[in-house]
Amino acid sequence: MKRFITLLVLCLCIMNTSFGQSTERFIRIIGNASQEFISTGTVLNFVISEVAPNEYKQIRYKSIDQAYSEFVEEMGKIGIPESKLMRTTGNISKYAKTVQRAYSLSLNDQKQLDAVSAMDISGVKLNSINYTYTYDEDVEQSLALSAIDDAKRKAKNLCSSIGMNMGKILNIEDTSNGCCSDMGENKEPTMKKAYKVKVTFELLD
Repeated sequence: MKRFITLLVLCLCIMNTSFGQSTERFIRIIGNASQEFISTGTVLNFVISEVAPNEYKQIRYKSIDQAYSEFVEEMGKIGIPESKLMRTTGNISKYAKTVQRAYSLSLNDQKQLDAVSAMDISGVKLNSINYTYTYDEDVEQSLALSAIDDAKRKAKNLCSSIGMNMGKILNIEDTSNGCCSDMGENKEPTMKKAYKVKVTFELLD
C-alpha cells in the first residue's frame, strides 16, 4: 500500500510538471534606430584676467576691469550685449598668478560665433566651445517606432527562412531608457543617438 501511494504521488508530480511546462513559442528580436542631431546653439567659456607687465616683451600692465571692458566693447560691435556674458565659477586655476574671472557666452548665430572666436584681446582667453542641443519628445517617439519596425522586419525575414509565421507582439522592452532627454552640451556640432528595443513575437505554424 505504501509503495502504491509513493508511485501515485510520483505520477502526479510528473503530470503537474508536464502541464506546467509552457507550449508557447516565441522569438525575441532586437530592433535598432538612430538619428544624427545638429546643434542648435553654442556656449563659449572665457577666462578674463589682468595682464602682468613684462619689460622684456614690452607688455604693459592691464587690469582685469580694463580687459573686461575691451571685450564688452568688441562684442558690442558685432551686436552682442554685455547682458549675455554670464559670470561662472569654472576654469579658474588656484595657482594663477593674476586675478581671473570666468564667463560664459551663449550664441546661436554662426557669424557672431566666428567673430568672437577670432577676437585677439590680451587678458581674454577662449577656453572652450560647447555645442547645445534641443530635446524633442516627438523625435524620441519616432525613433522608438522605427526601432520596433526594424525588429518586425528582422522577425519576418527570420520566420520566413525557417518556414514559420510571425504572430502578434507579446512584449516590448525599451532598453534605451530614452535617448534624447540627456542631450546637453557636447564638444561636437553634431551628435548621433541610437535607440534600441527588444521585441518578443509569437511564432505560428
